[in-house]
Amino acid sequence: MATTAPIQAPVLPFAQQEKMPAPQSISQSVAADHSLLEIDHELDQLSDRIQDELEENGEPSPDSLERFQTFCDAYGEKIDRIGRFIRVMEARSYPTGQVHSFRRF
Repeated sequence: MATTAPIQAPVLPFAQQEKMPAPQSISQSVAADHSLLEIDHELDQLSDRIQDELEENGEPSPDSLERFQTFCDAYGEKIDRIGRFIRVMEARSYPTGQVHSFRRF
């Protein structure tokens, strides 16, 4: 008689989302495909480009503004993912539910 292993809950709480992928927004796609440093670098370049457009034309182009907003959203998404990861790692480190913070004020 063959026995099957019991199904275990995923270790990472957000791993459940991988089973049923929801349609990603452009900013989520950018956040998934680029590092935080790459997103930050792109935001710096876009900021410079928007500043140049303001000086030359008096207003930034809609494409520049849209791309800047997309990368701002991607930056926030990336930060949220890192925060969730850190919370999961803290929870793993302290299985008793006692979460210690490394921040000192």
